[in-house]
Amino acid sequence: MESLVKGNASNNSDDFYFEMLSELQRISNAKCAYIGFLNEENQPTTFESKVFLFEGQRRENISFSLNQIDDELITYDKMLVIKKNLEKFGKNELFEKLSAKAMINCPMNNDTGQLEGSIVLIYDRILDLPDSFYNTVELFASRSAVEIKRDRLERELHQMAYFDYKTKLPNLMYLHQQINESFDTNIQNGTQSALLIVDLNKFAEINRQFGFNMGEKALYEVAARLKNYQTPDISVNRIGGDEFSVLINTITDDPQGIVQLHWEAINALVEKPIIDGHNSMKLSCSGGAVIFPLQVEQKPEILRCAEIALEQAKQAKRNDMRLFDEEILHEIDRQSRLVSLLKLALIDQKELFPVFQPKVDANGNLIGAEALARWVSSEIGFVSPQEFVSAAENSGFIGQLGFWMVEAVCKQINHWQAMGIEFKGRIAINFSAFQLIEEDFVEKLVQLVEEHHVQPTQIELELTESGLLTNMGDCVKKLERLRKLGFTVALDDFGTGYSSLSYLKDLPLDVLKIDRSFVNSLDAQNTTELARSIISIGQHMSLSIVAEGVEDVQQVNTLSQMGCKIFQGYYFAKPMTADDFFTWAASHTHESTTRLAHNS
Repeated sequence: MESLVKGNASNNSDDFYFEMLSELQRISNAKCAYIGFLNEENQPTTFESKVFLFEGQRRENISFSLNQIDDELITYDKMLVIKKNLEKFGKNELFEKLSAKAMINCPMNNDTGQLEGSIVLIYDRILDLPDSFYNTVELFASRSAVEIKRDRLERELHQMAYFDYKTKLPNLMYLHQQINESFDTNIQNGTQSALLIVDLNKFAEINRQFGFNMGEKALYEVAARLKNYQTPDISVNRIGGDEFSVLINTITDDPQGIVQLHWEAINALVEKPIIDGHNSMKLSCSGGAVIFPLQVEQKPEILRCAEIALEQAKQAKRNDMRLFDEEILHEIDRQSRLVSLLKLALIDQKELFPVFQPKVDANGNLIGAEALARWVSSEIGFVSPQEFVSAAENSGFIGQLGFWMVEAVCKQINHWQAMGIEFKGRIAINFSAFQLIEEDFVEKLVQLVEEHHVQPTQIELELTESGLLTNMGDCVKKLERLRKLGFTVALDDFGTGYSSLSYLKDLPLDVLKIDRSFVNSLDAQNTTELARSIISIGQHMSLSIVAEGVEDVQQVNTLSQMGCKIFQGYYFAKPMTADDFFTWAASHTHESTTRLAHNS
């Protein structure tokens, strides 16, 4: 019981409620017990059980209207105990079936005192329980209120991570999951799926011609039309500003013909005029599709192949759809060439170099920096980090790239020190999940830092949620070892992955980075409240909070008011070379926090 009250029994809310209710029913020998919640979204006067127990066995959940309950049996602020003669409070179908004679109803309230739900115990006898039991019920209700808050925050985080906050459609991250599931099902059943990417043509011109508000209305209207096009076998996602995906599952015959039929139907939906007062507009779209696993046998290639097909459609002519074909394989060949060139670049180390993006306080004073890899190939020119990091991960040498980055940062710190430049902040380096699971990751990292006479306190490890959860037990042990040596650990892009609050307390963290998707949508009320909650939780855990992707002063002010003190983004500075970083830092230094200055 002690573990239940303290909340250590389970990280799963349903398990917690079941274990708690089972314990209460067992101790008090209740005939029936349930935990119920108000259905706030659809029917605010309807009560729905989360867990329903009858004679110690879990049964199907129930729901009922509060209008069917005697007002005297509804409590909003304190526990209600009816020790006998429950039948005097009016007829109730459930009470009659149970021959109920007594009841305990203990409310569960949120932080503002509003009723969230109740713990209800029903007895077929006159109650004769010690006062200590009623105290236990109240303790459980209090603990449940904390669980309710955590549940709600996790749902909101999930909504932010997997759904577009404007259109409420699933987003790109959700699409990756759907593609993986569809691929596995197709392999098992011998069926096919098709991914169709739909891009609105010249959407920026609509904003310029009709105004931003009309452009927003057009976007919402297209999203609504596509949402109505969904069926159990067809799902629609918003995966970009004016880009949507349509995933068509369970195709058994003529997949190319099926894709064409769906394209024609979707194109007709998009082209239907949108009218707003005296304004009328007609949109058009382009499409790119791929059939899998017929055309693509690698999951990570599916979305990319559909995007390449879309690009071909847009280059050929607007208002057209192209299906992935053999000609697109030249792009895959380029990826193979990219991997070969990157391997060579890692050997000679002349084309790769680090850039540094400052981390600052609200006044722009330097706190630290994040080091990022850049590559300018002598054969193909500038290669985007997203492209070559993805290539490194897919080809299995992301670890080599990661340790090159560590060495490059250490060399730069040595160079600054040799010039008499003192940097008291930390340089953050991103590490992949593939690196962290390497058996000798800690030894390699420590060896590199020691070889270059760099203090561990100067290095910060940035890891994503997915990276930490790949093998959580092993990751925790490694990170604890590194923290003892003086390294700090940051959780990057929080809220974009699994986003469970239950594991945060188990991770050895120093820094929590709020993802740019939260920062960029602070104008939405739900996002603002969610960001405030994340900052509050981070502060409660004594973590430093960093907001990344900050682009304007309003975001800085809003986040500062919430308690965020460290910022990173284009509003303050873009990533820059080491020399430019030194020049920038010389005029953005606060003596009490970080100093980067030339000692003469």
